[in-house]
Amino acid sequence: MLASVRVATDAALIASVIIKDRAAQVAYVKRDKPFDKLNRHLKNLVANRADLHHAVAKLLRLHDLCSSFASHADIKSFVHRIGFTRDGKKRGLEVQYFQFSDNKAQRRVHALNIFYCFVLILDLFADYLVDEQKSVPAEWRDRVVKLGQYVVQKNSELQPAAQAEYE
Repeated sequence: MLASVRVATDAALIASVIIKDRAAQVAYVKRDKPFDKLNRHLKNLVANRADLHHAVAKLLRLHDLCSSFASHADIKSFVHRIGFTRDGKKRGLEVQYFQFSDNKAQRRVHALNIFYCFVLILDLFADYLVDEQKSVPAEWRDRVVKLGQYVVQKNSELQPAAQAEYE
């Protein structure tokens, strides 16, 4: 799932640049700047407070998170599920690589985070779809924003139970 979210996020970030500057399509086809190192380019723009859609900074952070678990052998992906065991006087270390959490709240948080990525992608395209293409009503954009706020709220409510596994 994380690999799919990462691919969708890549595509959305590319599209966000092309929607803002239609001439950039040529650079994309040639893999020229800024598309040769797009995420670095966008992170610099975010750091310099460039006029970007608010979802870009969030999608960049989520893209990095997905990358660390879905496509790179980052140390975080190896130590994500470490558990200490004890059997009498014996102590052990258990590593559940590529496993899902036994904590129901944590699984829900992961699912909400994945869903949130797709809500952000819809939000990124909302102005284009509503104002330029006129393919969806303006109320749709408002619903997408409210859906994103709802997901963030639910995620916050689940965080204490999801973190209980690590305490």
